[in-house]
Amino acid sequence: MRERDIANIETVFRIMGKIAGDARSHLEQESGKRVISKENYLESLVHSSIENHALEFKNEGE
Repeated sequence: MRERDIANIETVFRIMGKIAGDARSHLEQESGKRVISKENYLESLVHSSIENHALEFKNEGE
């Protein structure tokens, strides 16, 4: 994979992360409740796993 392609993928992931973070913040403000809590914290590990796979994919191209 070319460096330019990797840079584009990283940019897309950053944009997607910003959109998701903004949506979470907006939902929390509107509902008055936290989205991530002690009861559902394991779901955040799934998202971390997805990010780790993306990094592994990126590193395979180097």
